[in-house]
Amino acid sequence: MKTIKNTLWLSLIILCVTACDSLLDFEPLDNFGGTNFWQKKEQVESYIVGLHSQVREKAWNFYKFGEERGGWLKYGTSSSDIDMEDLQIKTQALTEQNANTESWDGFYDPIMQINELIYKLENEVTFLSDADKNYFLGQAYGLRAFMYFHLYRTYGGVPVVTEPKVVNGVNNPKDLYVARSTPANTLAFIKSDVDKSVTCFAGDNFTIQAKREVWGKAASYMLQAEIYLWGAKVSTGDYTANPKDLDVADKALDAVLGCSSYSLTQPYDKLFLFENKGNDEMIWTLSYGENEETNFYYKFTYNNMFYSRFYDVEGNLLVDPLDLRNSGVQRHEYKYDLFALYDDADVRKRTNFLDFYDTSDPLDVTVKGVIFRKFLGMINAGGKRLFVDAIPVYRVADAVLMKAEIANAKGGDPSAYINEVRRRAYGDTYPRFVNKSRLENEYAIYVERLKEFAGEGKSWYDARRMYGSGDKPLVYDLGLLDEAKEAYKLLWPVDINVLNNDPEVEQTPGYAGT
Repeated sequence: MKTIKNTLWLSLIILCVTACDSLLDFEPLDNFGGTNFWQKKEQVESYIVGLHSQVREKAWNFYKFGEERGGWLKYGTSSSDIDMEDLQIKTQALTEQNANTESWDGFYDPIMQINELIYKLENEVTFLSDADKNYFLGQAYGLRAFMYFHLYRTYGGVPVVTEPKVVNGVNNPKDLYVARSTPANTLAFIKSDVDKSVTCFAGDNFTIQAKREVWGKAASYMLQAEIYLWGAKVSTGDYTANPKDLDVADKALDAVLGCSSYSLTQPYDKLFLFENKGNDEMIWTLSYGENEETNFYYKFTYNNMFYSRFYDVEGNLLVDPLDLRNSGVQRHEYKYDLFALYDDADVRKRTNFLDFYDTSDPLDVTVKGVIFRKFLGMINAGGKRLFVDAIPVYRVADAVLMKAEIANAKGGDPSAYINEVRRRAYGDTYPRFVNKSRLENEYAIYVERLKEFAGEGKSWYDARRMYGSGDKPLVYDLGLLDEAKEAYKLLWPVDINVLNNDPEVEQTPGYAGT
């Protein structure tokens, strides 16, 4: 496979770490492929920092795969008509010729580096204590399972590559081609990796490092819960959902929620502030610092030149109301319908969104929209707005609402978990959820997750995993896909360049020739 073969060569290149204000600033101590590397603990730590940096570079890809197809993004923006980014994704119009990905979206780059780390730790490194080796292996297996799980939810079966072949002297292109594994084998591999990660962390007491931006024991438990919850509910190709997986997911979440280092006590309107990084709700984040590259949330903010003609709900003209201090191009906008789902008493409504209108007269509104404001970063000493928030991957509210989903799937009452999240959002006068039918409960959990995790890369994955009518994926009830004609679109097509360059890779069923 050409794309994976090229990635394998990257295992010979030094990992570039360009961060400055976080643990990811740590500079590599040596050339990772050189003979002087893999000689001491600090070098292994440096290598793992580099891995985290590579994983963080995929932050937009995680969002793209997990949320853009969720049905809550507009096809364009209200404040400007000049951008239509990712139109095929938002409109479910992906094809073989327009897959909106390239070379598996580069996911095999960090995977190959992780493969080298696992190989070295298990076969060559002798200078580490057993405790240190297990800790590093726990991170490596967890990160690899995390990357592959995104690929699995996106493509189903994918090429499963576990060895750093080029580093070990394999350079015949034919020996580097890798066909797609079946969905069942792919998921079995991912489960094995995350289970190994949890086992490796057995002796660790939930160590928390560097503003919760480093993979640790709790992240592995959260990933294990997410993987097994998916395995319990979602059939793909030759894999049939196994409800027994719910027990593994449930146990993993209990481990996280039973740890005193994590809680749901942070006020929602303070939860994502730059100065509140590393708060005790966060389990694992992709964190950015002042002198680093920015994250992608600037794409959701307004262009001052176009936006200054709009009004707030009280009829006041809006002039840079979020103090953005820039005039960039807005690439993405959530639908007003999502904003309208929130009650006014729900603090999440205007923590997540700023609503705007094209007139000061509420009876004469023809255009209304929302700006996503959840991750606005900070203003530096030079007066510039920097989008350098910590992006949550796993946090406590996710654990609580997954518990709700598991309880409902087992035929139990999820209301206590839903109400725990609502209490934080509304205060003591929150609207109590009362147990209903399994389908009604499932939809309530979906909506609660939608409100809670807006912009965090979860809505498409949620719609695929959660039950709709007849225990079929919720995507059909939401009108995202037509089951009779578009069931194959639950997965993504492989881009045409991969197919043209690799004789072993076959197209995702349903997309050939599209």
